Amino acid sequence: MSSFEIGTEVSKLETNLANRFQSINEEDHFLGKSGGGKLFTIVDWSPRIDLIEDQNEFLVKVDLPEMELKNIRIQIYSDVLTIFGNRKDDHSNINKVYYRAERQSGTFTRSISIPCSVSIHKTKTELKDGVLYVHLIKSVKCLTKGNS
Repeated sequence: MSSFEIGTEVSKLETNLANRFQSINEEDHFLGKSGGGKLFTIVDWSPRIDLIEDQNEFLVKVDLPEMELKNIRIQIYSDVLTIFGNRKDDHSNINKVYYRAERQSGTFTRSISIPCSVSIHKTKTELKDGVLYVHLIKSVKCLTKGNS
C-alpha cells in the first residue's frame, strides 16, 4: 500500500469517526426529532452548514463545491431537514500522481433541526458557486408563534 493510499484511508477513518461523534452530539437524535432514524450513519464526508433565520424564512447554506443538483436530495420530516448527496471521487485517474489529497468525496448525509414548522411545498433550492441554498418559508403557525 502506497503512502497516498494509507493517508487516504486514515483520512476516511478520521472523517467517519468525526461524523459519528457529531451525530451523538446533535440533540436531534436524543430528542427523537430525526423521525426514527439511525443513531449512527456511516458517511464519507460531512459538508458544513449554516442555518440563518429572518422574519419570513430559514435559510440553510451548505458548502458543496463541485456538486450538481442532480446528485443532491433534500427531505423535510418533523421539523428536521436532511440533505443527502454524493460527490464523485476524482482520484481514480491512474495517470496522475497526487502529492496531497485532502478534498473529500463520496456520500454524505446531514440533518439539522429547524426551530419551528415550515411550509414544505414552498421550499426552494438553488446551487450557486458551490453553495446549496435551501429557503424554508415559515408556516403560518410559526409566524403567529413569533408574533405572540
